[in-house]
Amino acid sequence: MALVVTRAVLPVGYELFEGNRFEGHTPQQAIERLQKQYHIGRVVFVADSALLSNSNIAVLQAAQQEFIVGARLKGFSKAITAKILNKALYQKWDEEQESSYQEID
Repeated sequence: MALVVTRAVLPVGYELFEGNRFEGHTPQQAIERLQKQYHIGRVVFVADSALLSNSNIAVLQAAQQEFIVGARLKGFSKAITAKILNKALYQKWDEEQESSYQEID
């Protein structure tokens, strides 16, 4: 499912994909359709680990789209996991929430 929300997180629209469909190509298709239908320029693509692949990241970067993609920590090396969990690298963006959005090598 691709869901479109406003900056205030109000739902605007959605697109459903078949359950047995390979998810490797859905990000590019979803972004193109949603941009065309809603005439939007800025997209922040948020996905679970099922869409985490080098090709999907390359598509998002080539389209100059912002993205947040979940990943399982057990798939990373100990060094990368330690870097992700290092709260000294986190930056506050308000009093109650923290985020680590630095790129992981």
